[in-house]
Amino acid sequence: MIKVDYIIVGLGIAGISICEELEKNNKQFIAFDKGDYTSTIVSAGLINPVVLKRFTPVWNASSHISTSILFYNNLSKKIAIPLFEDMPMLRIFKSIEEQNNWMVASDKNELSNFLHPEIISNNNPNINAPFGFGKVKSTGKIDTSLLIKSYKEYLLNNNCLINEAFNYKELQQENNFIVYNNYRANKIIFSEGYATKNNPYFPKKIINNKNTSEKLIIPNKGEYIIVRSPKLQLNAMLKTSLFIIPLGENLYKVGATYDREDETIKTTKNAKTELVIKLKK
Repeated sequence: MIKVDYIIVGLGIAGISICEELEKNNKQFIAFDKGDYTSTIVSAGLINPVVLKRFTPVWNASSHISTSILFYNNLSKKIAIPLFEDMPMLRIFKSIEEQNNWMVASDKNELSNFLHPEIISNNNPNINAPFGFGKVKSTGKIDTSLLIKSYKEYLLNNNCLINEAFNYKELQQENNFIVYNNYRANKIIFSEGYATKNNPYFPKKIINNKNTSEKLIIPNKGEYIIVRSPKLQLNAMLKTSLFIIPLGENLYKVGATYDREDETIKTTKNAKTELVIKLKK
């Protein structure tokens, strides 16, 4: 029987963050991940301190931004692979009113560190932005696919990862310990994201005071498309009704949609159509 402090199930950004914290505190752990799909891999990977629809700060933005950028930079050094790219974000203004709202927001204490006060003129003929842009500071993007791949290799090299699906039926509790196959742990942490809906240890519904069932786990689905545009020549992330994120070699990630009804991981024609229409604008 192999003794560890923790068993970690799922290795997206939540699982990776947990592993890093455990390692920092000299805790022994083993992670299980089958590796076929995580929300982290398909996410935009953006670090952005501002809700750009209404020019309001993300909750606890200053603390989150400083912590997250330091986290990814340190992780990049640790596994010797660049994961984080510092990249500005430009918000397209739709009107004079939005320009004025931006100027007012940039003067607020909680936003002054993140919003450039000046209006940036649009000189790119391939972007429809007659009212110009607002520039957001302290932004960047993470190569999420590379992050997952590289970190799993790091864990494998340190014998801390089992590349297989976790079988809930094999999980047992003996006295004050968790037992799974030939591992014994003090605790188990499920960091499975959307897959938690298949986990029998998490209740899916409750009966509320109106005597009707209410969902406790509500997946949110977002879809992106990848486009190639040699003429766009964009070296900053662009935000309007969607994000346009440079990936290099004239490729851009465009999205995302938002869906609380479709709980599959399949891409859809409706999402593609929605994104193409918004991108053309």
